[in-house]
Amino acid sequence: MKKALFLLAAALCGSMAVWAQQNPVKGYVITNTGDTIHGTIDYQTRGKLARSCHFLPEGETTYVTYQPGQIAGFRMLDDGVFFVTRRFPVDGEQQTIFAEYLLQGGMNLYRYEDTWTNAQFYLVDSDGKVALVKDPGDLSAYTPEDAKKKHDEALQPAMDMLKKSDKALKQLLFGPITAKKMLLITREYNNEYCQEDGDCVVFQYNAKRSSTFTPHFRIQADYMLGRLHLDQEGERNFSAPRVGLGCDFEFKRVRPGFSLQTMLLFSMWEWPEPDSDVTEKALYVALNVGPSYVFQPKKRVSPFVRAGIVNLYAFLPFGLYAGGGVDFKVGKQHLRAGVNADYYSFLKFMRPEGKVGYSSVSLDFDVLF
Repeated sequence: MKKALFLLAAALCGSMAVWAQQNPVKGYVITNTGDTIHGTIDYQTRGKLARSCHFLPEGETTYVTYQPGQIAGFRMLDDGVFFVTRRFPVDGEQQTIFAEYLLQGGMNLYRYEDTWTNAQFYLVDSDGKVALVKDPGDLSAYTPEDAKKKHDEALQPAMDMLKKSDKALKQLLFGPITAKKMLLITREYNNEYCQEDGDCVVFQYNAKRSSTFTPHFRIQADYMLGRLHLDQEGERNFSAPRVGLGCDFEFKRVRPGFSLQTMLLFSMWEWPEPDSDVTEKALYVALNVGPSYVFQPKKRVSPFVRAGIVNLYAFLPFGLYAGGGVDFKVGKQHLRAGVNADYYSFLKFMRPEGKVGYSSVSLDFDVLF
C-alpha cells in the first residue's frame, strides 16, 4: 500500500511536468503604431506578464514573445486584464515594464508585481507626474514614533499627489496597501477632482479576472474499506462512510489544471473484536492537504490525479494519500468521481503500547462550486 502511494505521488509530479501547458486566453496586442492584432495570449502570473507577452496571432501556429517596449500593450477580451508598456521606478531604478492598467482617468493607476507578496502601485496624473505607492512593510522593530515616520515617508509622494482630498489621505494612511484600496481611492479622487479631464474612469480592471488563484468550495462523500494495524493486538478490518468539507485553490495562471486541495474529513469507524460480540467504534477526523492536477481542464470530461499528506487528530507524523478519477464540468460546477488510497501510522514513541496505523481504499464523489 505504501509503495503504491509513493508511486501515485510520483506520477502526479511527473504528470504536471509532462503536461505543462500554456494558459491560452483570447485577447489582442496593441502595436506601437496603434494597430490591434487579435489572437491568443498565454495568461501567466503577473510577474511573468510584466516582463514578456507570449502571443499567438490568429491563423498562426507559433507563439511570438514580445518584450516591454516592443508593443504598446496587450489585453484579454471581454474587458479583461490590461497591460501597457510604461517606464516606472522598480527597485530604485527606472525600468521598462508591462504595467497592469487598473484605472484610467485624470489620475491613472497602475500595478507592478514581481512576486505574489511584492506588489507596488503607480499614480500618474494628467501632467505625467508619477508617484510610487508601496506598502512600507514590517515596521515592528521600530518604536511607534519611528514606525509612523517611516510609514509616512514611504507614502509621501502619493500624499503629495492626492493632497486635495483629506478623505484620500486618510484612506491611504490607514491599513495595508492593496489593489482594492488603491482603486477605491483613485476612483473617488477622479470623480471629485478630475472632471475637467472628461470621462474620469475610462478603464477599470476586473479583480476576479486578474486574480492569481480561484477558490472553489468543495464537498466530498465516500465509502472507506480499510485495515487497522494495532501492533501487539493484530489487525482489524473496518468499513465506513465518510464526509468532508474543504476548499480547492485553482492556480490556472500558474498552470492550467493545477490546484491545491484542503479537506476536513469526518467518519465513524466500526470493527468487530475477534472472538467477541463487542463492536469497537472510533471517530475519524482528518485534514488532507495536497496538489491536484486535471490533465485537460478546458474539456468537459477529463482525468485527474491527486496526492498529499494526511494529518489525523492534529498528531504527527503525517500520513499519505493518493488517487485519481474523472472530472465532469457541468456549467460552473465540477463533479468528480475517483478512487483514493490512504496510509497512516503513529510511531511507537507517540503510543507506548505499540505502533498503530491504518491503510484504506475509498470510492469518493466530489462537488466543486
